[in-house]
Amino acid sequence: MLKNSKFAVAITLFVQSVAFFILFIVACFKKKGIAGAFLAIAVAEGTTGTLLLDMCKKEIAATSVSMDEEDLDVDEATLNDSLSRSDIEA
Repeated sequence: MLKNSKFAVAITLFVQSVAFFILFIVACFKKKGIAGAFLAIAVAEGTTGTLLLDMCKKEIAATSVSMDEEDLDVDEATLNDSLSRSDIEA
């Protein structure tokens, strides 16, 4: 599954979880027997959404690159030399 689709599915599950929790509250006030099912679905979707977001967060952390100032130090002569070579090749 692609990273972007995991994130979209996780957000969708969170939104559905909130919607089912609201339905649970409404059903409780009307004393309907289906209220427990709404709560179970809300908890399951919320948990799954949390796990997917955690997976996305770990994937992003694993692919991110840390840049130090030492990595950015470039000798000016080397930079000018590489720029002049790219002008010649073009």
